[in-house]
Amino acid sequence: MAVSTAIASANDIRAFIDEYFKAWEGTDEDRILSYYSESVSLEIPGTIINGKAALRDQFVRPFVTGYPGNVTS
Repeated sequence: MAVSTAIASANDIRAFIDEYFKAWEGTDEDRILSYYSESVSLEIPGTIINGKAALRDQFVRPFVTGYPGNVTS
C-alpha cells in the first residue's frame, strides 16, 4: 500500500494492519518503507530517527537483517 487512502471501515483498518504486518514478515525494505512518509520521525528510547533514509539505515535494515522473516531464533 504505497499510497495513503482514507480508511472507510473496520474491514479497511484490518486490511491495512494485515498488509503492514505482512510487509514486516519479509526482508523487502522498499515494501516496508512504503508505509512511511519521507518526513517520518520515529522516537525509540535513546534515539530519534528523522527521515525515510535514516529510518531505513538505522531501523528497518538492522531489523530485517537481525530478524529475517520477523522470527527470533
